[in-house]
Amino acid sequence: MKGVGFFLGGLLLQAVGFQVALWIMAGLLAIVFIGVVSFVPPLMGKSKASKSAKELFAKNRGINLLAAARVALFGARDVWFVVGVPVFLYASGWTFTMVSGFVALWTIGYGMVQAAAPAIVRRSDDGLSAEVPAARLWSALLALVPIVLAGLVLAKVPNLEWVVVGGSRYSASPSP
Repeated sequence: MKGVGFFLGGLLLQAVGFQVALWIMAGLLAIVFIGVVSFVPPLMGKSKASKSAKELFAKNRGINLLAAARVALFGARDVWFVVGVPVFLYASGWTFTMVSGFVALWTIGYGMVQAAAPAIVRRSDDGLSAEVPAARLWSALLALVPIVLAGLVLAKVPNLEWVVVGGSRYSASPSP
C-alpha cells in the first residue's frame, strides 16, 4: 500500500497540482480511517498502559543502543528516500509521475526483499552461527554501493540518475 500511495501521490501531483493532490490524499486516508474504525475489532492491538517511561527501555544497555541506532538509521533512510532521491530525480528532468512510479516500484521491491530475507539467511539453533557471518557479508556488499556511487559522481558519469536507478549508463535521451 505504501508503494501505491507513492505512485498515486506523484500522479495526482502531476495531474491536479500540490494542494488538490493533498486534499484528495487526505480524503482517501479519511476513507481508510473510517473503514478501520468500522471493521477492526475494538480491542485489537490494544496494550496495557505503561506505568512509567522506564518501561519503554530494555534492561540491557546493548539492546537500548541498538534500538537508538535503528531509529537513526531508519530516519536517515527515510530522509534520503522520501526527500533526497525524489528531488535528485526531479532535478534530473524526471516528471512527478516518473519519480513516484520509481519510488513506488522500489518500495514494493523492498518489501519483497524483506519478505524473502528469512529464506535467504536461515536461522541457526544458537541464533548466531549463521546469522552473524551473513550479516557481515551483506553489510560488506551493501557498503560497496555508496562507495561505487561516490566514485561515479567524482568521475562525472553522464546520466547519473539512470546509474542510480538501474545501474545502467544508458538513458532514453542522449547525453550532451
